[in-house]
Amino acid sequence: MDENTFERVKFRENVLRLQEEIPKLVEKGQLGKLNCKTMHYFSPQRDGYTIYGREFWAEKGSIIVGKIHKYSTINFIMEGSAFVSAEYGNSHIVAPTIFISPPGAKRALLVEQDITWATVHLTKFNNEADLEKIEDELIAPSYDSLGLLASISQLRLRDCV
Repeated sequence: MDENTFERVKFRENVLRLQEEIPKLVEKGQLGKLNCKTMHYFSPQRDGYTIYGREFWAEKGSIIVGKIHKYSTINFIMEGSAFVSAEYGNSHIVAPTIFISPPGAKRALLVEQDITWATVHLTKFNNEADLEKIEDELIAPSYDSLGLLASISQLRLRDCV
């Protein structure tokens, strides 16, 4: 499957633009500051790896743009609901539900009802002191770092060469 279709690249371009605009809207008072809580959970290490769980709570009305995940992730929606936009489709998620997101996933959410969302990852690190290392391991700094295009102009250049 081509990961750089017009529709996917257009989503990436739009979600990055939204991510840039949110702080500006908050600064202007046109959007409330995000009210959220994050908890971290770690299993004992086995064969050099730890199961890392990240629980995120956000209140109704929140607009959230997530990070780019390098690997597939197991997602647990434990309470609440949200409208979700992702390059692989738009959906209305309602707790309780479990799903697996693909590598390269980045989502934009509009929280409809206070939501608790947990993700599960495999990591080499095993405590909160290592959160920066965990993020480096699991989160991509850009679409480009995964070989994915993030603007229509890149897509057009690639197709013309």
